Amino acid sequence: MQFLRCQQPGVARALEWAAAEGWNPGQHDAATFHQIDPAGFWLAQLDNRPVASLSAVQWNDDFAFIGLYIVIPEERGKGYGWQLWQHVVQAHEGKCLALDGVVAQQANYAVSGFQLAHRSLRWAGHAGQFTGKSPQAVPLHQLDQDEVVRLDCAVSPSDRPHYVKTWLSQPDTRTWGIASHGVVEALAVARPCGTGWKIGPLIAKTPDQARELMHACCTGLASDTPVFVDAPEPNFAARELFLGAGFTVSFECARMYTKPVRQHRLDWLYGVTSFELG
Repeated sequence: MQFLRCQQPGVARALEWAAAEGWNPGQHDAATFHQIDPAGFWLAQLDNRPVASLSAVQWNDDFAFIGLYIVIPEERGKGYGWQLWQHVVQAHEGKCLALDGVVAQQANYAVSGFQLAHRSLRWAGHAGQFTGKSPQAVPLHQLDQDEVVRLDCAVSPSDRPHYVKTWLSQPDTRTWGIASHGVVEALAVARPCGTGWKIGPLIAKTPDQARELMHACCTGLASDTPVFVDAPEPNFAARELFLGAGFTVSFECARMYTKPVRQHRLDWLYGVTSFELG
């Protein structure tokens, strides 16, 4: 068994596996993910054949996010994924590690020191369920990018300026923001996926701002276009927003950490950036 860091084609392979599992990655995720952390993606190879993937993307020197933990179906149950997991996790010893894992795997992650923080829910609907005006929303590139990073920091367990700036630069996105007197108070990024669009991050200081940015992101899409948003369950305003629009929960994850993290505004976080990268 070999454990190899992979380049963008390897990331693309892992995302193909993710698509086959129904994870619905973004159309440009392979390039974007690799740019965020070129050393953060791993493949396990058996006889020169990739059989498992795992990512550990560094937000900064002290914090990394675990994702893309996949073993190809015909090789499951043989311990290959666990071997890769141990190799990568040990390589990041001393850092705070985080993940958004399926609820059924919580006990397995706990063996590696992960503790449950909260659940996140994937809300699914269609663009036509958010039709309305968005008079305050402007293209995000028109706003102060340092302020954009500052708002992301407020809702995140650790700083990630490079991640944020790279995420905003990916092709074909719809990015919107709301500012008051130069201070960015809300932002949203929508990206095309294999099926429909995902909106994340979606950050807003008020429910009305979140609703307005949902309108901005969905305007111009066909009314039957599938739309997905992954919201932390502790944000009750997010639940009310999506339930009120007729969205339904299609999936859930468990956010877990290996160390205590700083206080952050989950009540402002209506949509996480990515279940794979945090």
